[in-house]
Amino acid sequence: MMIDRKLLFIGCGHSGTFYISEVFQNLNIDIRHELVGKDGVAGWNFTHLLEPALRESGLENPIVFHQIRHHLNVISSVQDMDDDTWREIGGRAKHNGIDWNPLDDPHPIRGMRYWLMWNTFAERISNYQYRIEDLENVWPVIMRILQRENCPVPFVKKTINKHEYDHVFTWDELEASDRNLSDKVKEMSEKYGYDTK
Repeated sequence: MMIDRKLLFIGCGHSGTFYISEVFQNLNIDIRHELVGKDGVAGWNFTHLLEPALRESGLENPIVFHQIRHHLNVISSVQDMDDDTWREIGGRAKHNGIDWNPLDDPHPIRGMRYWLMWNTFAERISNYQYRIEDLENVWPVIMRILQRENCPVPFVKKTINKHEYDHVFTWDELEASDRNLSDKVKEMSEKYGYDTK
């Protein structure tokens, strides 16, 4: 099946873009992880792009879904990203006029900056926004776009791309590391409908 406009699923790394690509592969919908398939792509590595750069990537006028995952889970999970990935993230931030070397920041400050920055980038170009924890709520919309109505979410283990990290950060730890940043994370999290109590 080929659709008129490709679908693009973006968000932070470790927000479930590998998981969502596997969900689509189970339906024989060619949305690949971090590589453009004939129906689209899911990946953090497209989040920072603006419309002209999306066209250059083979994504002419895509339908863009901003996929969000719980702030504490992402900020904790990105601890296992290697230095090369963080350098790439810093380079992509610079593409958008933000001079940031993530390796200058310790965790969890690095994770907070990243979560805030990448979700802000995603908001600029997204047509739809949803929390991965609530995929079932947006699924009918996605299926209508794909002309696959009444198709349930296929089962894929949520831990299919489980990352290894030693510690899950708490709000107290975020606040102790940088109160200003943690307040911004809290504000954005509440905007997305997460409980920050």
